Amino acid sequence: MRKVTREDVIKVIKEMELDVDIEQIELDGDLDKHGMDSLDMMNLFFNLEETFSVKISEESLQNQKWSTVNDIVQNINGLLAS
Repeated sequence: MRKVTREDVIKVIKEMELDVDIEQIELDGDLDKHGMDSLDMMNLFFNLEETFSVKISEESLQNQKWSTVNDIVQNINGLLAS
C-alpha cells in the first residue's frame, strides 16, 4: 500500500482552486492562517476522502489534529493502515 505524502495533500489543495497561496503554506503551519476557512476545510476533507478512498469520521475530526499538512498526512496514512 502506498503512503500519502505531503505533496499528495498539497496537490489536493491546489486542485480545489482556493484563494490560498499554496507556495506559502508551511507543512507545520495551520491552514487557517493561510486563508482556509472552516468551509474550505470541510471541502478539503471531502476531497481527501474521495482522493484517497478513506472515511474521515466525525470522531476523528474531533479527537485528532487536522490543521496542518503534516497532520493530514499522518492521519490519512493512519486511516489507510487500519
